Formats: sequence, structure tokens, C-alpha cells
Amino acid sequence: MTKKYIGFLFLLLSGCICFYSCVTPGTSKQPEILADSLLTMPEDASRAVKASVNLLAGNTFPDVRFSPQAVTAITGGMTLEKGFTMNDSQLHQYESINDGTGRRIKAVITFENPIGRRCQSELNLSYYGTGKRILVETGAITPIFGKIPESVCFVVPADALPRSASKIPEKFETLYRKMANKSVVPGDPQIPSEAGDWGMVVFFMDRISPSANVKLCISAVSTGISGYSEASRYMDYNGWRVGITAGRFALMEPDSEEDLFLKAIYTQGEEAGFIKRSLLTGLYELKIKKN
Repeated sequence: MTKKYIGFLFLLLSGCICFYSCVTPGTSKQPEILADSLLTMPEDASRAVKASVNLLAGNTFPDVRFSPQAVTAITGGMTLEKGFTMNDSQLHQYESINDGTGRRIKAVITFENPIGRRCQSELNLSYYGTGKRILVETGAITPIFGKIPESVCFVVPADALPRSASKIPEKFETLYRKMANKSVVPGDPQIPSEAGDWGMVVFFMDRISPSANVKLCISAVSTGISGYSEASRYMDYNGWRVGITAGRFALMEPDSEEDLFLKAIYTQGEEAGFIKRSLLTGLYELKIKKN
């Protein structure tokens, strides 16, 4: 194989990597934001977005109607779990259609529930009538993935962890609240300084794609994404992940020279394109060395 041919293959591979990393969803240039809230959107767009969210929740909205096709497309594209409400919305497209009597819009909506679980969706609508009455003729709502998830960690006595798969709560919130009630704070002077059996439960609060992965690692260093992860197990609550691991150590060791950290690692899914990275999304100090 000649050097010239090898060079050609190198350039071809470099071009492919650039193509996938630049145009694949999740890594492309962020679209222009025409309005950053319902209050700054044109009134008809704001009403259409609010009506669509109401439709997902099983409610109606005054003077906004949906065609049967739009109802099927919107409600079939996403199930809004009980307790979730819209806490943010952005308008990315607002175009006139049908000689100005209608509009085509694209909005990005963030939903959140009382404990802080979040998800994002893209809403596409075509509707007629920009005055008092609006008819949404077509619509679609699709999940948006790619955001690096935030995480919350609870340190609990090991005997507070579910002892078997059958003991794991069916709902994310049930497990979250149970672990929060049992949690301790490393460094609390009321915690015995002797080594004990502890469990760590990490809740990933942002919904992630089915092709993405999470991992928990215990490490003596705070940098990087390496560490011991063999004892960890994971659960998926409709896209919201939970990781559980355990170990025997002291939460307070003033004379120790060794550190101990729990790392929450997020590996990007297909939405990231050709090159998928593993990222540190949570770092938790497990051993406190100060009195």
C-alpha cells in the first residue's frame, strides 16, 4: 500500500469523523432561539404550546382545538407522567403558512416534577387562525436527549438498600424519598468513626436516551472517570436511571491519608453522533478527614 493511498484513507477517515461529529443531533450548532419563554412568544404561539401541554395532561385549553390527526400524533408521541408540569419553553421556529392565515412553529419544552426530575421534548405544530380561535391541524412531539444529566447521591446504611429485585420500588419517587429519609451526611459528628457498611444510591434527574449509559465508580482520586464499579447495579425508570453501589469504609477518618470518592459517569448515546464520550457528571466525597 503506497504512502499516497494511506494518506488518502487518513483524510477520508478524518472527514467522516468531522461529518458525524458536526451534523449528528446532539453535537450540531444550537438553533436560534426566537423567544425564551411563553411570555415573549407571539400570543398565538404561546396559546398553541400551552394547549398542547394541556392536551398531554388530559385537559382542554380555551379556544384552541386539535384535529384528530394532531391529537393522535401529540398524545402518541409522549406520555406526560403525573406530577410533571412545563417549567420552561423556547420558540425556535415561527413561520407563516397558507398566505398568512396560519403558522408553523417549533418549540422546545422542559418538563419537571416536584422532586426535580426533568425531560425535554420538541413540539412541532401547524395551525390556522392567529386570533381568538386556533385549529391545530398537524402536530408532533418527540423527546430530546443529549443533555448531560444532573445527579443526586444519598449515602445510607447498607441495610436500608433494597435486599432483592422484588423489593425495589416500582416508582422513581418512592425510592428517592425512601433513600432521602434514610440518608446520612459524611462528616456528621453523630456518625460513628468506625468503618461500617454503607450504600450509595445515585439518581440521575434528567431523562436520558436508551442508547446512553451510566456507571458508578468508587475511587481514591477525584479526577478522571476510572474506579471500581463491579459491585454496582442499575435501574431504568422510563429513561431516568438510578445506580446503587455499596462498600465498607468509615465516613469520618481524621487521621487517614487516603481519599474516597464516588463518581457518577455518563456515556453519551446515539444522539452524540460518531464519537461518544464518557463524562463525569457527579463527584461525591465519601470520606471526610476533618473534625
